[in-house]
Amino acid sequence: LLKSIPQVNHAYHLYPILLPKEIDRDKFIANMRHCGIGLQVHYGLVHIHPYYVFEGYTDSTPIADDFSARVVSLPIFPDLTDDEQAYVVESLRKFINE
Repeated sequence: LLKSIPQVNHAYHLYPILLPKEIDRDKFIANMRHCGIGLQVHYGLVHIHPYYVFEGYTDSTPIADDFSARVVSLPIFPDLTDDEQAYVVESLRKFINE
């Protein structure tokens, strides 16, 4: 779609992935950071945000809870080289296949 609209460019802002259920996200993040790869966890659950809790929105949402516990954002930015991308993918595959 973006290629069909000439005035639109990708922002290269986030590249989220959903980890398999058997992968511990905290261990995954620690391992990737040990390899020199910075990961982020973006967009926490709305129903646990202090404002919404204050307003009384506290209902659990099992699908969102599961997604939130397993999603991480890989590094992405315009100056990321092909070699750096390959290193991120290789490191990710090593950890997931262990």
